[in-house]
Amino acid sequence: MKLIQTNTLIDQNPSKNQKFLQFLNVSFLILTVFLSSQVAASIIGTDQRVSTKNIYFPSSAITKLHFTRAGKASFCTAPMIDSRIAVTNTHCLKDSKALLIQSGPYQAKVIKVITPTRQDFSFLILSNEIGYETGWFALADYNHTRFVNKQAIQLEGYSRDKGFYAQSQKCASRYLYRGGQVYGHDCDTAPGSSGAPLFVEQKGKAYLVGINRASSKKQQCTLYNHLECTNIAISGSVIKKAFIQLKSR
Repeated sequence: MKLIQTNTLIDQNPSKNQKFLQFLNVSFLILTVFLSSQVAASIIGTDQRVSTKNIYFPSSAITKLHFTRAGKASFCTAPMIDSRIAVTNTHCLKDSKALLIQSGPYQAKVIKVITPTRQDFSFLILSNEIGYETGWFALADYNHTRFVNKQAIQLEGYSRDKGFYAQSQKCASRYLYRGGQVYGHDCDTAPGSSGAPLFVEQKGKAYLVGINRASSKKQQCTLYNHLECTNIAISGSVIKKAFIQLKSR
């Protein structure tokens, strides 16, 4: 991170006021660096996100989950996985009200939430079958040997800065955690892309191999240390297993 030096002259024997101003300047600089690194922590290396429109499949199957929390409007990302079911992070739903998903002109209310495991994902049961308009993702088992360190995965989602965005270059998975239930990935994310699908396309079909769960804990993920950084996804295998159990009820 490049810091810009200010043209501030410091007296060798500063007064109390000057000392206080120096303290404020230093505190503000530390706070700025911290906040900047927190925002940038989800961008690994260069930002490869590009703003786009989710008109055509599979982008159309990626819905924006609107909700209110403490009286304020917010959103996450929720891919469709059936004609009437979407999936997103459970943490998006905590203390949230007025759940509504939307993709282009199509929208539906969330009438039921099912959280099958302690992992950070929940199924959203919708008021109508908008999946017939948007399309939906097939669920696939995550194969680590196939995807680790190979640029084969796509990620698309919503963010506050770019609206709906797509990864301009394919990204890769990295490390396994919790016995393979979650894994690291180097796809760029931003606030709002919680629940964004990691997927692959084959023969006209889109297979969900995970959903984004959290941004990197590293405070600085830059060009110089991006190989040490990773964002976190919930494995598609875990989601697929829970979905099969849900459908068999």
